Amino acid sequence: MKLRELNLISFGKFKNTIFKLEDGLNILYGGNESGKTTIHSFIEGMFYGFQKPHVRYRRSFFGEKDKYAPWHGDKYAGILTFEKDDKRYRIERDFKEDKFKVYDDLTGKDITDDIDNGQKVKIHLPGLHFFDFNCLVYRNTVSIRQLENRVDEDLAKEVKDKLANIATTLDDEISVKNALEELDNQLDKIGSQRAHKQPYARAKNKLEELKERQKQVLVKKKEYDVLYEDFLKLKEEIEKSRKEVEELKSLLEKANMLKLKKTYEEALNLQKSIEDMDKKIKDLEAYSNISEEDYHNSLQFQGELAALKGKIDNIHERISAINQKIEELNKDISGENEDYINEIYKDYARYNGLEEEKSKLLMDSEENRIEILNSELKRALEKVKKTKMQGIFFSILAVLSLALIFVNKFFLISALISGILTMYSLLSNKNMKEEIKSLNESINGLKSKEEERKRNIDQITQYQESIISKYNLLSKSEFFMLYEEIRFKQASIKDLSRQIEELVLERSNLREKLEKGEAARERLEKSLSEILARNGLNNLEDFKEALDNKIKYDKLKGERDNKIELLQRVLGNTSLEELETKAVEIKEDMVLDRDIDEIEMELKNREEHLNNLKNEYSRLEAKLDTLNNYIKELLDIEEEIKRTELEIESMDKKKEAINIAKEVIIKISEEIHKEFAPKINKDISHLISNITDGKYTNVRIDENLDITVENPQSKEIIPLNNLSGGTIDQMYFALRFSLIKSIKEGNLPLILDDCFIQYDNDRLKNILKFLHKASKETQILLFTCQEREMKILDELNLKYNLIKIA
Repeated sequence: MKLRELNLISFGKFKNTIFKLEDGLNILYGGNESGKTTIHSFIEGMFYGFQKPHVRYRRSFFGEKDKYAPWHGDKYAGILTFEKDDKRYRIERDFKEDKFKVYDDLTGKDITDDIDNGQKVKIHLPGLHFFDFNCLVYRNTVSIRQLENRVDEDLAKEVKDKLANIATTLDDEISVKNALEELDNQLDKIGSQRAHKQPYARAKNKLEELKERQKQVLVKKKEYDVLYEDFLKLKEEIEKSRKEVEELKSLLEKANMLKLKKTYEEALNLQKSIEDMDKKIKDLEAYSNISEEDYHNSLQFQGELAALKGKIDNIHERISAINQKIEELNKDISGENEDYINEIYKDYARYNGLEEEKSKLLMDSEENRIEILNSELKRALEKVKKTKMQGIFFSILAVLSLALIFVNKFFLISALISGILTMYSLLSNKNMKEEIKSLNESINGLKSKEEERKRNIDQITQYQESIISKYNLLSKSEFFMLYEEIRFKQASIKDLSRQIEELVLERSNLREKLEKGEAARERLEKSLSEILARNGLNNLEDFKEALDNKIKYDKLKGERDNKIELLQRVLGNTSLEELETKAVEIKEDMVLDRDIDEIEMELKNREEHLNNLKNEYSRLEAKLDTLNNYIKELLDIEEEIKRTELEIESMDKKKEAINIAKEVIIKISEEIHKEFAPKINKDISHLISNITDGKYTNVRIDENLDITVENPQSKEIIPLNNLSGGTIDQMYFALRFSLIKSIKEGNLPLILDDCFIQYDNDRLKNILKFLHKASKETQILLFTCQEREMKILDELNLKYNLIKIA
């Protein structure tokens, strides 16, 4: 893979900034705060969108997504162009909306929907597809950042913690999972009987279709055998019919010789007839230029003139009738008194308004309420009488109780109770009297209101009667009938006015048509005069006589031409003189017992029969050719059936082998894991030996990816934390470089962000030599804030692409 162009449309501090990258070693140089880490993060963001790994159904982001959101605008986007497997791709990402598109950069085709990382997740990222690993593996292999200049244990611990994040990825995920997934993919590619779109099901279905087609073709083969027998019989019949036709042709030739003599006599008669016609044609030649078309046009013009005259006369009559009708309608309209009608309309409206008001007054009767209040008043009077009697009773009881206190103290209680009841009766009596007063006032008010209502009803009734008597009517119904009669007349008047308007419009249209008709008549008369003048005639009678002569002339010309043509057909390629010579040679006693027409008819029938036989022969031949294709197809089908059966058998064996392989892979997965560490040990030892000038040649990686080094002199194992910071950087760089070569085939780019700060010049020179050599196969992006990398490369005369970050 090669990165080609970074377009930071709006990312961090950058806006519309483009960096073009080349093969080999690219050095991106810039001071502190120049944006090196921003560009580094941009590359990761374009591939992974800062999406945390192992998230299948929701979105969770690293802090970098918010960190690099620009302050200077609404956009937060970029474009990254790269090459992989001889294809050029383009990723466009909107970080703000968390959306991306992937295009084939050569064709411009949108291939976003084709992006798949082989996992059943809802969140697909370009990095998973193109690198085939998640962002944690990316951060610890392809992308190596500055380790914040911490030393000794802190530095070793940070690198070890980051590598521990991918320990599970380097475990069974790389060996077993990918292998099993690949085998499952192969099984999926082969498919099953139910996977209709996969090869296995297609082959099965194809086999069924082939066998069904085989049955159909066998039917066609039987049909071919039957037709072939008919074909042979027809061939014999054609040969027999051909001989009969030849015999009839010979007989016809004899008949034609006799006909030749007759033809000569006929030709002589035709020649004489043509000479007679030439004389008559010469007499009628003066009428040859008379135009039949002009005659027909003149007849048409005369007919149109007659029709036009009738239309014009009809228009005059209709205009007169319309004028008379308009006059009659105007008389009907002028007979009505408009003031009288308006007065009736107003009185009708007043009457109806009063009727509604009277209806409301009738509905608002208070008699029911008065009756209810009278009932309540009666109950209240009875209650007052009752409470009055109770008060007298309790008063007497209280006086008696007081008088008897001296006899028994119990009467004191009786006196108190009687006194209380007496007071209650007096209060109740007072309240009831007030209620009676209120009821009387309400009743009197309602009675006054009811009397007022009745007076209003009487006044309305009197006013309505005055309206009716105004028109000498006796009842409301007569008044309504008068109104309806007037309204109907008014509607009739409106209809009459509308009729007048329509008649006036029609009269206007008729007058317009009349003008057009007169103009058309003038044009027709002028055209007719021009036609007569053009043919040198005075009137249509002379025109007809001249045309009759012209027709005779044309007829004679036609008959003469026909006779000449007939004479030519009779003579054929011979002249009259030659025909005369041949006719002399024919024997006078030559006779034929059959008519030539009869012979020709029979010959025609025989030839037609022969042609039908030939057509049938051709049809059968074509059908046999078609059916022969089925015979050929039958061989192809049988071969295809065998091939398909072998294909199905091969897929069955392959599926069986894959399933066996899956079982074997699962069984030996632990052994694969055990073999992984020695390979890494070998690769990292070789790499460390190169970049340390052979100082360290034996490096070991345990199952937790902890690094230990063998002392080259004492052969003792040295923990990584006991080494210098620069050596630790070298060790972990070697580990990461070896990891990416182990976990991924193909050359992925290597992105280094100020990774060599703790290297002395010798270490830096060694690592730069190694990187330059590696850059022949791997594209390398080295971000640095120092110039010593460029100086060393220049001293070593090693080529690199320098990109300065402003």
